[in-house]
Amino acid sequence: MYILVSKEDLWDAIRQATELGVKVLQKALGLSWEEAYMLGSLILDVEVSQLVDPKKTVRIKIPKEYVSAKDVLKALSLE
Repeated sequence: MYILVSKEDLWDAIRQATELGVKVLQKALGLSWEEAYMLGSLILDVEVSQLVDPKKTVRIKIPKEYVSAKDVLKALSLE
């Protein structure tokens, strides 16, 4: 499962994508923020999708072995 984020600044896009990935792990797995952050550092992959357009796009991959697509959508809709 991927979460896509586009921002004018690459580092802002990376930061927001990472925060969303940790938030999904926290909500979907019932973890504290610290636990989700530690797990995320092990399983989340951040990839740069494009740098050409004015907005830079990154995607963060959440392995389906840890969180299903349904759980990702549910966690993101509870903002």
